[in-house]
Amino acid sequence: MALIITLILLGVVLLLMELLIIPGFGITGILGLLALVGGVVMSYYKYDDHTGHFILAGTIIICMVFAWFALRPKTWKRLSLTSAITSQAVDTAAGRGLAAGMQGVTLTRLSPVGTVKVNNVQIEATAFEGIIGPAQQVEIVKLDNTKVIVKPIKLNNV
Repeated sequence: MALIITLILLGVVLLLMELLIIPGFGITGILGLLALVGGVVMSYYKYDDHTGHFILAGTIIICMVFAWFALRPKTWKRLSLTSAITSQAVDTAAGRGLAAGMQGVTLTRLSPVGTVKVNNVQIEATAFEGIIGPAQQVEIVKLDNTKVIVKPIKLNNV
């Protein structure tokens, strides 16, 4: 009887591991099902039909109770991450001291994306419209998190 109980409990534990810990349905789930079926079948061979039915019913009830505990929302809330990640891997343009209206010079051609230097900060920028050549004076039009949008400065010829 100890072998039958051990097989059934091992089957339940393996199925719970498959459901909660190991992704997908693989070897652990198959071994769990085989252990459950093996324990129930062994009870029919070793004991009479009445005892086999009793063990089968008990196995079904145990599996249902464990599944109910495993699948209820409170269990998943305990297992889930509740803290939020607020940090960023990339520096924002505003965090590097840039603001709309600042002026700089293009280091590469912006067609439409290239590199500009503003306040000794080298950053990737996007042309507001058209193509801007290298070594052109530009002004920051808009900052959108990590995206810098620039336009060329029209110089007055007096």
